[in-house]
Amino acid sequence: MKKLLRKLAPVAAAALLLGTAAGCGRTRVTLETYPDTVVATLGDTKIYLDEANYMARSNQYMMEYSYTMYGMDPAGMWQSDLGTGTTYEAYSKQSVMAGIYQTHVLKEKAEELGLVLSEDELKKVDEAASQIMESMDESVKEATNITEERLKEFVTDNALAMKAYQEAIKDVDTEVSDEEAAQRIIRYIQVKDGDDAEAA
Repeated sequence: MKKLLRKLAPVAAAALLLGTAAGCGRTRVTLETYPDTVVATLGDTKIYLDEANYMARSNQYMMEYSYTMYGMDPAGMWQSDLGTGTTYEAYSKQSVMAGIYQTHVLKEKAEELGLVLSEDELKKVDEAASQIMESMDESVKEATNITEERLKEFVTDNALAMKAYQEAIKDVDTEVSDEEAAQRIIRYIQVKDGDDAEAA
């Protein structure tokens, strides 16, 4: 597993490293500089490479672990085509960044609405960050260089995002009628009778 993690480039880093040319030289990006390296912006919000890398590596580890648990070799899965001309690696990168964008948008909405985490919720954030850090596989720690302090920021952002989401859907009718829930399969069969279109 560790060998595979080392072979695969960090999900969000690849695009960044290709585009860090500054003038005639290139800016060297290392794990140590990830927390200060902007990988994307969302309005005035800066998204840093350490967050993208952590989310990507965590996702990578879980997917490869799942494949291994089912007795499959995950070595070739990242380059497999999803049938749309997109590899699973590219799709994973897009999904990770979309999730980060969503979290930051919802966090900003929480701030607009004046939503804050209660003392009990902040305590749960601390506990969650500690538990994640303790249970994190060494290969993920090595590939992300994540600190518990930074991890706590990610967990806090997610908690605020969830609070904004719950606020947004509190008045939404989530009841689904039997008619809306019904699924139907319709099959069409074309019968041809020679070259006579009308007869067909």
